[in-house]
Amino acid sequence: MLSRGSSSSPQYRRSRLTPRGLAIRFALAGLAVVAIAAGIIYIATRPHKAKDTEQHTETKTGPREQLTATKTLERAKKYFKGTEAVKSSLSTPVKAEGSRFYSIATDPSKTKSAAATLPKAEAKRNVTALEHMLDYDQFTRYVVQDDDKDGPYLADFTRSNGDVTCQISNTPLDPNDPKNKETRFVEFKCLDAADYKDLAKQQAPLYNAYSPAASSSYNVGIVGTMTVRESKLAGYRLAEIPLGGVQPESHLFNSQGTALFYQSSDGRWVFFQIRQNDMLTCDVYKVQLRNAKKVDLRQVYEGDKCRDLSKGEVVTVEMPKYQ
Repeated sequence: MLSRGSSSSPQYRRSRLTPRGLAIRFALAGLAVVAIAAGIIYIATRPHKAKDTEQHTETKTGPREQLTATKTLERAKKYFKGTEAVKSSLSTPVKAEGSRFYSIATDPSKTKSAAATLPKAEAKRNVTALEHMLDYDQFTRYVVQDDDKDGPYLADFTRSNGDVTCQISNTPLDPNDPKNKETRFVEFKCLDAADYKDLAKQQAPLYNAYSPAASSSYNVGIVGTMTVRESKLAGYRLAEIPLGGVQPESHLFNSQGTALFYQSSDGRWVFFQIRQNDMLTCDVYKVQLRNAKKVDLRQVYEGDKCRDLSKGEVVTVEMPKYQ
């Protein structure tokens, strides 16, 4: 006999999951799928960090406009009313395009320039205004000399494209006169890249003949144009030009003296010596030329002054006496 309440069909436990619970579970599962998918998409599409070894270069743009020395001077005249002539050219060493050496100009007449004699305070205001103008026109300033408040001031101004080089100086009118220390002489001067290219073209033959340049560890700077004269020996010419070393980062030129050259009838210049004083010793002229029979430098430089160390006096270079 079966007990009361028993049944021949199996008993099933009633499920606790209501329709509302099912809906919540499906919603949570859907959110999880969405979150996983979003994570995968983020990982796949996020930008990757560049490797440490990768080199990044910034694109550098040149000045916003081309300038000339004439145009720069015209703008400067709005701030500087100088009407006097400058006393010298720019002392800035410039390496012209395609050149292996630095050129230093010496002819003030070729500059686009203006100058003025001014009271010290006004001179300072003019210099400051000119520097602000050049800064706006994208010049970079290099202060070459800036002594005490009463001393000389000199600054170079260059542009990244090298089209124009300028220089400003503010010096005492007469440093040796205490009464004039309140009066200054201000110069503003510029040259075009073409001016330096022309100058370098004139200097190049002597630089190419300057043998120390081939092995020198310094930057060669050449000053102005060569001085040429005829030798007493037919077919020969003599030339000289100041030169030295340049420190590009500070725009400084260190003179080494005057380089001497001679030229034979074949037109080729040959380097002879560096003259550091007003003359050489007589012994250095006793050199026979390689490609000329019975010709030495005493014939080429005959009549030039030299210092005879054995006599302790100044004499002239004399012709050799060949037997």
